[in-house]
Amino acid sequence: MEAAGFHGCVLAGTPLPVPLDDGEVVYRILPTVDLVEATARHLPGLPVPDGTLAGCLDPAEGPLPAGLRVIASGAAVVTDRRVAFTGPGVGREWPLPTLRGLGHHPGRPVTLLHGTDGGAPAGLRVPAPGAANARFYLTLAHADATGTRTVVVEDVEALWS
Repeated sequence: MEAAGFHGCVLAGTPLPVPLDDGEVVYRILPTVDLVEATARHLPGLPVPDGTLAGCLDPAEGPLPAGLRVIASGAAVVTDRRVAFTGPGVGREWPLPTLRGLGHHPGRPVTLLHGTDGGAPAGLRVPAPGAANARFYLTLAHADATGTRTVVVEDVEALWS
């Protein structure tokens, strides 16, 4: 039901780690995340844009995959328009409509947000116990922003069955 019907929520009066624009709605608040960045643009073994949830729902804690480094720790907000990270002295935004896609690492709780600028991918590492939930809302928000929600609904139904 969430995949088919959730379209964000307005959190009037709720303090958020990043300010929202007029009319922007929240899909998920990620209070504890690491901002990660690839050390190069093309590295073997890093997740590529996929747009599905299949095969990556239960990642484990552990070291970062080779080729990734932590830039900062902080919080992130996933909205209907963007993913926004904020940490001590560091901010980063990914407008959802301009992303080539999300790449969920199958073994670690890392999601890379692949931009169209051709630069090295960056993304978020979340605590493993909340990774499936974070990946669901990241994927759903991106699908809404790019008009591909039906793919996510079908993916969730396939996983459920």
